[in-house]
Amino acid sequence: MKKEINVEPLFEFHSHSNWVNTASRQFKPYKFTPTICLDKNDNVCHIGEDFSLAKSFKTFPITVYRIIRFADIITKEYGN
Repeated sequence: MKKEINVEPLFEFHSHSNWVNTASRQFKPYKFTPTICLDKNDNVCHIGEDFSLAKSFKTFPITVYRIIRFADIITKEYGN
């Protein structure tokens, strides 16, 4: 089943080695931000196994998105 969610792109991993070498640094500013990682086929990549499969199946790049919460939308539209 497919679902739609509100997201905003943050950054991208172009390859498995790019993910291995930069993930902790790239995610650091977003430590308390809800995120989701999607490969080019919109598969969720959450743990190392997923990123390894993305490498095997050539589904990089993987884009990291900020998940926009309902509260974020309401605050933006109506203020605090």
